Amino acid sequence: MVRRVLVSSCVAALLACIGVAAPAQEDGTVRGRLVPATEAVACASTDGRVERVLVNPGDAVEEGQVLAVLANSDVDNLAEISRVEVRGTELTLEAARLRRSMAEAELAAGQKQLDEMRAQMEQGKSLLEAHSISEEQYAQGRMAIEQMEAKLADGKSVVRLREIEAQQAEAALERSRLDLDRAGELRAGLEVRSPIAGRVAEVLAVPGQWIAKGAVLARIFGMAPPVFEGELPESLFARVAPGTRFSVEGPACQATLEATVDRVAPVAERRGAGEATVRVRAIFGGDAAALDVLLPGLTARAAIVE
Repeated sequence: MVRRVLVSSCVAALLACIGVAAPAQEDGTVRGRLVPATEAVACASTDGRVERVLVNPGDAVEEGQVLAVLANSDVDNLAEISRVEVRGTELTLEAARLRRSMAEAELAAGQKQLDEMRAQMEQGKSLLEAHSISEEQYAQGRMAIEQMEAKLADGKSVVRLREIEAQQAEAALERSRLDLDRAGELRAGLEVRSPIAGRVAEVLAVPGQWIAKGAVLARIFGMAPPVFEGELPESLFARVAPGTRFSVEGPACQATLEATVDRVAPVAERRGAGEATVRVRAIFGGDAAALDVLLPGLTARAAIVE
């Protein structure tokens, strides 16, 4: 009898160690464990060497708080090159705009001069009719106007060319700024931040370690109290549904706590030749102070409240 009790205890301890809830006891009590209500992982968004780790397991963190800082010389160089390119294209755009302004001013001055010449030609026409000037003088004035009109046509072409140059410089600047933004995003990715507010459960990186993109650096448990998870035998399945109340006890519970089932797994599992089980999850309610002492990983027992 003693040997049977010892074996049963060892099996239950083994199940708890590997994270599997023991099945319900003969009295209908469901053994399980406390798991985080919410959990998230902080991952590296780019490759890098861990330069600093700023938190330890158990630390409370805010959403967006920096947990670790990576170093990557390629990312730093890309950011610096992008900044230099942006400055260079800004100077190119300034020069293009200045040339365009000068061409527009020259065209405006030429147009004003042409208007004055045309006004003089109107006067010259009257003088020609009055025989105050010769045909040759009038023809010279006409030729001067034609030359100015040709010069203005060239000036308009220059303005259009300077406008195209300015547009090209603006497009190049926009591309450079986009490259700088992308480099900035990569640079910001060297700071690994917490995706949620909560408490650090595990830190999986140390300074000097090379981290690949997507690698998990830390696990974060949400601030909400943990929930109870256990495996319900099929013999009790008909008595449990979302909304069913449990009374929960355990070594870490200061008193018997009430919990309400909020989730019943849709698929039963069978391990070996034993009875099939269904995983259930229950959310605690009641005194907040009593819930604050609960930690994920602790074992507990739950009984259905009739």
